[in-house]
Parts: sequence; structure tokens; C-alpha cells
Amino acid sequence: MNQTHGQNGAYGTIIERLKSDMLIAPAIIHHLFNQCKETDHIISIFTQLSKNYMIIEQIPETVNTEKLYGS
Repeated sequence: MNQTHGQNGAYGTIIERLKSDMLIAPAIIHHLFNQCKETDHIISIFTQLSKNYMIIEQIPETVNTEKLYGS
């Protein structure tokens, strides 16, 4: 994933190319959480893709809230 693209890496890496000011993730957190079971890991991936802001929606009753928040 750290491979650069374009002549002499002119286009940068995939992460550099996809990074934006805001990441919006509607109704996806339960899918990601069910795969990896770690909210911190999901947030760390989202952080790589967002420069400033994140909007993350969690649909009620799709994930055990205590597990999601690490309580």
C-alpha cells in the first residue's frame, strides 16, 4: 500500500491520493467492527484517510455498544 504511482512517484501513494479534508462513513462501522472487533483499529485506518474531520454513523442495535466503546 506504500507503493508510489506515476513517473518517479509523482502521484504519491494510494493513501496520499485518497486523503481528504473530511471522511464520511455512514452506516458502515458495524460491518468493519464485525470484521476486526477493534474500534481503535477502525479509527486508525480512517485517520489515515482524513486530514481534518470524520463523520461516522453507527446504526443503533447493530453492534453491542459496550464492545464498540470498549467499556
